Amino acid sequence: SALDNNSRIFNVDQTSDGSTFSGMTLTGGRGINDNETGGAIHSQSTLTLADMTLSGNSTGGRAGRGGGIYTTGNLTLTDTTISDNRTEFEASNGGGIHATSGTSLYITDSTISGNSLDWHDSWGGGIYGDTIVITGSTISGNSTSGFHSAGGGGIYGKTVSLANSTVSGNSTSGQISL
Repeated sequence: SALDNNSRIFNVDQTSDGSTFSGMTLTGGRGINDNETGGAIHSQSTLTLADMTLSGNSTGGRAGRGGGIYTTGNLTLTDTTISDNRTEFEASNGGGIHATSGTSLYITDSTISGNSLDWHDSWGGGIYGDTIVITGSTISGNSTSGFHSAGGGGIYGKTVSLANSTVSGNSTSGQISL
């Protein structure tokens, strides 16, 4: 699905718990207002993505979160690519994926690459989450930049488990980067 860069592609509400999306490419989703979340997908429930590509999505307002995906429920990715998504203003987290506190993110046989946060006071260029379990996946080329870029060019998480995965070429830059 390609949009004109001014609206989210999917909004998954709480009544859709347990939804599965598969076999799609989502590109061009964009949130432009302050506190906008999920350029391609905003989910308020448990969601599974299989054999998907989310690329070229963004949030553009202050405190925009999840350039590709924002979720308040558990999220499972299998054989999915999250690439070249971004948040573009201050206090924005999760260029590719933002999973809120108390949720779990399961990533298997997937690629999270080229996602970015392009302003200050932001965390998690590729992934921002609480509990993150990554198996057989690649997290590469993600970045945060700007004053007080607080780290996690590739992954910023409270609890992170990695198995048989590659994490490389991620970066955090800017004055007082942590």
